[in-house]
Amino acid sequence: ATYRTLGDVLKYEGQYDEGLQLLEKARVITETLLGPEHPEVAAILRKEVDAYSMKRDGAAALALGRRVLALLQKSLPPGHLQIAQTHTNLSEALGMLGRYEEALAEEQKALPTYERVFGPESENVGVSNTNIGYALLQLGRYDEARQHLMRANEIYAKTLPRDCPDVAEPLLRLGQLELKQHRAREAIRPLERALALRQNDRDPTEMLADVELALAHALDGAGVDHRRAQTLAGRARDQWAAAGGRP
Repeated sequence: ATYRTLGDVLKYEGQYDEGLQLLEKARVITETLLGPEHPEVAAILRKEVDAYSMKRDGAAALALGRRVLALLQKSLPPGHLQIAQTHTNLSEALGMLGRYEEALAEEQKALPTYERVFGPESENVGVSNTNIGYALLQLGRYDEARQHLMRANEIYAKTLPRDCPDVAEPLLRLGQLELKQHRAREAIRPLERALALRQNDRDPTEMLADVELALAHALDGAGVDHRRAQTLAGRARDQWAAAGGRP
């Protein structure tokens, strides 16, 4: 239990490798004491999947996530919330790997459970619609993507505070959708709103750089405020460079 707790704490502190080492120790001990198919093993594996996802290691998250799903399907009834959450974990991992068709299929399996368990207007359903919309966007299925992203935006307007940073994600994806369809001017409004939300976040994530870069493209494409567009693009590149990620 101590390894598991400490591993979880380190994960959330950004010490992914150290946290994963402790979580693996906890899992090995649990497997020895309770057997490799015990639900507690699946619970620890899910924490490992979370850590690999936070570390942006899609391949490792996918491999462990599939093992979690197999264990849960043996011990839980179809449509159980933990199974749905694991489908979402798999969707996220597949998205990191650029496998958007598979990511879409996994999230579509999860959405009905979220609607049943939490209600059709819940934050969880908003998140799932955002995930589906983003996968559809990457697949070039723009009309379907817009439907899901607008649905997520409507749900967040009802369930989250107006200034909640989480509201930014469907707005970012809607802005990216407008850019994909060569409507730079239409992309500016949702991206400006997303930027304001992410700039006020006490714990900014890589999404801030995504918003800044998308807004830079929108401003430049619309022929509006080129100097600000250059500043935003430079800031986004600097953030990615500092994080060791994409520019």
